[in-house]
Amino acid sequence: MRVGPDTITPKALYLALAVKADGSREVLGMWLSDNEGAAYWTSVFNEIRARGCSDILIAVTDGLKGMTKAIETVYPKTMHQTCIVHLLRNSTAFVSYKDLKQVMKELKGIYGADNAEEAKNRLEDFAESDLGKRYSVIKQMWLSQWDQVVPLFNFPPEVRKLIYTTNSIEALNRSIRKVIKTRTMFPTDDSVYKLVYLAIKNATKDWSKSVFRWRQAMLQFVVMFGDHQPKLEDSFYELLYGKSLNSLSLKELQKKYTVPFIIWANYDIDAKSDVENVSANYLSSLMLQQTNLKMSRYNEFLLNMRNEVPALNANGYVDKDGKNHELSENNEYTKLITQYQYLQYNSLMDKKHVSTDLFSVKDGK
Repeated sequence: MRVGPDTITPKALYLALAVKADGSREVLGMWLSDNEGAAYWTSVFNEIRARGCSDILIAVTDGLKGMTKAIETVYPKTMHQTCIVHLLRNSTAFVSYKDLKQVMKELKGIYGADNAEEAKNRLEDFAESDLGKRYSVIKQMWLSQWDQVVPLFNFPPEVRKLIYTTNSIEALNRSIRKVIKTRTMFPTDDSVYKLVYLAIKNATKDWSKSVFRWRQAMLQFVVMFGDHQPKLEDSFYELLYGKSLNSLSLKELQKKYTVPFIIWANYDIDAKSDVENVSANYLSSLMLQQTNLKMSRYNEFLLNMRNEVPALNANGYVDKDGKNHELSENNEYTKLITQYQYLQYNSLMDKKHVSTDLFSVKDGK
């Protein structure tokens, strides 16, 4: 937009759209600026946080400069995902029309891979092909944003569609463009805000329904992020640890999510108090074991898994030797954790092909 009564300054208007826990959408704000960078975006996120948004699970952005650093500063636990649609658009900006269809097919194979490792291998295969060598900038572009590409592989295909694109905000942007396209310039910043505000009010009046397939997505988010404890100020934890949160080791970070628990029954059971490391995903199996109740094959799998990986959450996991690991590590436990993720998907998401024999208990067994 061109703004100014005397000196005309080109400015960009940025919008932040939130999908809340109930699946409803809300525009958090709009910001008009002639520059961008980590300092600017940090101020934006600080404003959002000061207005009451204490936690963000996943932030999907379109590759704006300095965005990752700003998110890490204000919301250090937020998963940052780049918009794949924008990445595809930028990747094919200089691809000739005769090659476009084949390049798009190759790139779809990358972001449609089953996991991050397979996606990386497909990117390397593409780069080594004649087509990849002809457009070598594509590999560089993807690798430069790879840390923001891989988060989507933590989720099943149905949920990925909700998080790898900014389609909702793109639709909102289209509505705004219809209103402002006939304006060659604006006299002041306020004149921009007023017109766009009215356009947003008109575009969002039908936002009464939750996002499509939000119920399935929430099941995954609960597993990935837990219930996200009530937010305490960072200063509390810094006082507790005696250091800044950014300097915490993984082991120290996990202490933030450590709480006491108890399994009880209304009849006599053997008391046990030597459980040092355990995570919420094992509690149901431990309860069945402790109370001598029948359990499914899946519960048995979890108890066996706990012998190797006693505790697991969105931050990482603890192995049988008490060592902390990040989920992205590739080691002897990777195969077991991947199997666990497959079983989670089959139980929570794949209702059509769910293995009832694995997740249910039959009479007499």
